[in-house]
Amino acid sequence: MKILILTHANKEYDASGINGAWEFLPHYFKQLGHDVVTVKKSQWYLYIFKFLKFRPDFVISIGRLTGLATAVQHILGLRFGALLVHDLTDHPHFYHSEKWIRFIAKNHDHVVTPSKYNLFKYKCNSFIMNGSNFKPKKAKPEHDACYLGQTHSFYNIEELVKSCKQKDIKLKLINNLATDKVPETLARCNVCVLPISWDSSTKMMDYAAMGKPVVAIKPNLAEKIGFPAYYTDDLASGIRYLLDNPKEADAISKRARKWFIKNSGNWKTQAKKYLNLLKHIKNKIL
Repeated sequence: MKILILTHANKEYDASGINGAWEFLPHYFKQLGHDVVTVKKSQWYLYIFKFLKFRPDFVISIGRLTGLATAVQHILGLRFGALLVHDLTDHPHFYHSEKWIRFIAKNHDHVVTPSKYNLFKYKCNSFIMNGSNFKPKKAKPEHDACYLGQTHSFYNIEELVKSCKQKDIKLKLINNLATDKVPETLARCNVCVLPISWDSSTKMMDYAAMGKPVVAIKPNLAEKIGFPAYYTDDLASGIRYLLDNPKEADAISKRARKWFIKNSGNWKTQAKKYLNLLKHIKNKIL
């Protein structure tokens, strides 16, 4: 298949870099024998030229502005044989408004999401969970807890840092570290933290892939998909509880790894699922 990916990212897959779903997936699409062109944010102005030259079977847009562009393309009927797919991967905060999300979800040939919340609320067509290439790793603990990921305001990281200091908890923030260094750093932390109510972040998969015990804010959408964690309305107190109760932390750790194996998989596995979905869409629509 010929797949054109229109993304808000500015770089492609690099094993030593910080990688999200739409840096991993194109890499494995290519590895699995498909012809892939990625139009990054710095190249958006070249999209129409790349589209007409490449003549893809599929265009997959990721992000609100790219989704808006392919939605308008869909409305105008300027597909030239390509099927327009949008991947509703980002947290709704990044999509500006509910109306924007619903407009994008309505005006594509197919909408895929890793979030069951998105799947039902925005009437997406398909669900493919995020993956992780991490594996369980043991190391001597250096930190009580760690948080992996972005530090946007809605993650409340400043409050988390403050609360941990008050309870004398050594917290490690991992938000600017090469991907191949992250597993070792996570392994040196006793507990991982999920500070937002969400059900599809890649940090969840990374935590579970490594079989790490997680403390998660409550209420939480992650609880609705069975993500194993100690759910609490006070994260610092939850961290302290698991540190003081290692048997319970170990039980959550084991459940997390089993949950990951059952529900997710490495990025190559998830890429295969995505490609099978694209084939199904093509056979169904064309």
